[in-house]
Amino acid sequence: MEKDMLKALVGFYSGLQTIQGKWAERCESVRDSLQGLQNFSEQLGHVFSKEIDNAEICGIENMREKLAFKIDLRMEEEISRIRGTIQSLGELNQELKNKLIHLEKVRSGVFVNDPSMKEIVQGTPSRPRLNLLLEWAIDAQHYYQQRYTEINESFKAIDKGKRETFVELMEAFQRHGEKAKLDRILGFTQYLAKEKIR
Repeated sequence: MEKDMLKALVGFYSGLQTIQGKWAERCESVRDSLQGLQNFSEQLGHVFSKEIDNAEICGIENMREKLAFKIDLRMEEEISRIRGTIQSLGELNQELKNKLIHLEKVRSGVFVNDPSMKEIVQGTPSRPRLNLLLEWAIDAQHYYQQRYTEINESFKAIDKGKRETFVELMEAFQRHGEKAKLDRILGFTQYLAKEKIR
């Protein structure tokens, strides 16, 4: 019983550390695509701007439409890359959620008053108390769920003709919400995440 609980805790918190690193990596990898979308949106605005109606290039048959088509193709490429990244973030979020469900399932099957559970329930110098570990696990999963939902909603709201929707998407990727709280959780559980189960 004690071993199963400890194994589930170590599994969750070592997984949390891994997911935190992968999440940051994925968010960083999409930066160029987000910047590209902003630039293409601005270019698209210039192509159909009234300011260039009398420009020499506008006299060439279908030039505006051809330029707009090329810009649109490039935007679709960047959107596709971002969509892939968001799907990857969703998978990371689901992985953490599954670890939390497993942790809660194991916890519901143990008796905290069992003498063998005393060390897990009360904690040790290198391992926080069980109630804190469970609370932090819920907080950590909620943090990533909230981040994923925010990014996904911003992605669904993008409009190729509105640059501000791309700015909002970029900001959603850069927002960190309660990152300080997550960093504290990771700090307090760093030894637990590396603990070996005998």
